[in-house]
Amino acid sequence: MVPQKYSRKKHELGFYQADPTPSQEELKSFYENEYFQSGYKGGYKKKYSKDEIDHIENKAKISEYIWGKFGDKKVGTLLDIGAGEGFFSNYFFQKNWNVVLCDFASYGVENYNPHLLNHFVCGNFYEFLDEKIKSSETYDFINMDAILEHVADPVLLLEKVREVMTKQSLLRVRLPNDYSCFQNFLFSQGIIGADPWFAPPEHLNYFTFSSLEQCLKSKGFKIEFFLGMIPIEMYLLNENSHYYKDKKKGKGAYKASCLFEEYMMSQGIENYVEYMKAAAKCNFGRRILAYVSLEK
Repeated sequence: MVPQKYSRKKHELGFYQADPTPSQEELKSFYENEYFQSGYKGGYKKKYSKDEIDHIENKAKISEYIWGKFGDKKVGTLLDIGAGEGFFSNYFFQKNWNVVLCDFASYGVENYNPHLLNHFVCGNFYEFLDEKIKSSETYDFINMDAILEHVADPVLLLEKVREVMTKQSLLRVRLPNDYSCFQNFLFSQGIIGADPWFAPPEHLNYFTFSSLEQCLKSKGFKIEFFLGMIPIEMYLLNENSHYYKDKKKGKGAYKASCLFEEYMMSQGIENYVEYMKAAAKCNFGRRILAYVSLEK
């Protein structure tokens, strides 16, 4: 349940934010002591099934395919901001990429990919990037998966990320599609309440395709393309699979979405990417995936 102290406000760049914004100290305590460690709903699972691992690694496989279309070299340097368990980084590490991982806590990497600890930095994203900017370090591919919705100042984070990119760099941003066109449709039909996804202090920022585009362009990024990720919210149209009304149905919806992706991947990554591009054009998908470069 959302603490009463939080309300919702609109940022000048179009996305919504939780108000007030927690301090860095509050966020640090939340992630180190609750989110990862104590069974909080957003924390890591103790064990993943093979299907779940495949689902996670598909993110990296799609990114490898897209990098092959964009990048001017086969193997490069990867910066994984908010690396979590390290599965994304590990996929590229196994492909001989130079990887650097950063996150608020080391719990995920320690438990799932401990061989990457020598490449891992535990700490504040802003301070970490300041050090990289100071040393003039740049990266070919930067991954920010489920990060912008969590941080106190996503605009400032994007400004700092920009400084560790070159004209040949590619940035991957993945986050929830909240207050979206489809969610508004569900609300208008009486299928959901106003905003069941509003969940501070876990999520502080809420983007749509249009507000993310506005935010990225304001900071000098060029959007190569958007992808609309798995449309799990389709299950809300059916009373028998409405996971907001019955939380127990969420696991089944998630499993079904993994199977949906397994089938789509079996039809070829190129075809799946084209499907997701079309979904994005319809503002459809539970999550937004953006691949962006620097404006020339």
